[in-house]
Amino acid sequence: MVHDTDRSGAPGALEDVRTLVNSWSIPNETRIAQDELGDWIADRTNWRTRFRFLPEPQPGDDEALASVRDAIRAALSGDFAGLEVVVADQPPGIVVDEAGVTFVARREHSVSDTAIAVVLTAAADRTLPRLRTCGDCGWAFYDSSRNNRRRWCAMDPAPGGRGCGAAAKSRNYRARKQRE
Repeated sequence: MVHDTDRSGAPGALEDVRTLVNSWSIPNETRIAQDELGDWIADRTNWRTRFRFLPEPQPGDDEALASVRDAIRAALSGDFAGLEVVVADQPPGIVVDEAGVTFVARREHSVSDTAIAVVLTAAADRTLPRLRTCGDCGWAFYDSSRNNRRRWCAMDPAPGGRGCGAAAKSRNYRARKQRE
């Protein structure tokens, strides 16, 4: 599934977290989720084209990064238990200065620690609630709408994408017409 990442509106490093959470796809043909994170880690030459702020993963980061990704995805849907466990296992450092509260990775070059630090910083500066998952396909998106009430990844289908908003509105329209 292809989603427009250029117009996500996610600020800075939070865009990297959104990309990390979306390291899987659900092809329209099969509707079976395919995890792509392992391929992304193996293809180090394209890591920088996907991520601006997350450091390149080191050997052995696969499992930790996958558990961080899954915990963040669950937290975006309201289940914070996994994120609490991950933060307890890999606590970031806290820096308080005139810019506010910032969470930093304790281990230099640890991609999973950096991802956790980005999420906690976004929670502290209140931008994290605008990162959410589509109720239809589960794709993570940044809600840059004025009233912060966007529910779908996209209204219009992109090439290879679903256009979950349009699909939901069509379903609702058909259901209303059927009741009439």
